[in-house]
Amino acid sequence: MWLFKSNRYEILIPPCNLDYDNWTKKQAEEYLNWFVAHVPERAAYVLKKATGKSLPEGPIPPEVLLHVWKWFLRVATTEPVPEEEQEAQRAAFGHFGEDFIDKEQLSLQTEFIIRDIAMLMSAVFTTNYPVLYWGFDSKPKRYIFINQPVLKGFLDLNYEKPFAPVFQPEHMVHVQAARILLHSAHPKDLFNLFQWWRKNIPDQVDP
Repeated sequence: MWLFKSNRYEILIPPCNLDYDNWTKKQAEEYLNWFVAHVPERAAYVLKKATGKSLPEGPIPPEVLLHVWKWFLRVATTEPVPEEEQEAQRAAFGHFGEDFIDKEQLSLQTEFIIRDIAMLMSAVFTTNYPVLYWGFDSKPKRYIFINQPVLKGFLDLNYEKPFAPVFQPEHMVHVQAARILLHSAHPKDLFNLFQWWRKNIPDQVDP
């Protein structure tokens, strides 16, 4: 546990190293089951920490994302990128200039909270839209989200040939959190993300 704004924030530690690239299909399935099983618990926990309110029965109002993200932006912290990592970046990208070298990163504590918020956002989606479901993809090997828990059931109709994008909750929430490092984070970022993906849910009934 961490001492966090005069309160203790209890973290959920994964049962194994998150070596997605080298997992077998069975390992990916076991982690998916572990992740999904903890969604209700962690969604309730981070909502309680952020707002003092309990997770409602049934569909979770999307507006909770506004309150939780506003809280998150107050408590999120950053830390210096370790010098050895900076040197590795310089070796790879130094020719582009020092601006391409990360000097700050989100703290480990903040990363754990991001996963909890990702679980909450997932719960908002699945409790409002039963067409969505959990899964993972074990190929192709270079797939960016290989063996990672993703929400499926979305359908993007904005192209001549519709396709089915997947929602990797931790990645999507982390992208919004990274705005902190750019000093461009906004309290509506997470809710706006939800609204964008909501448009790609077929046969939706708005909450």
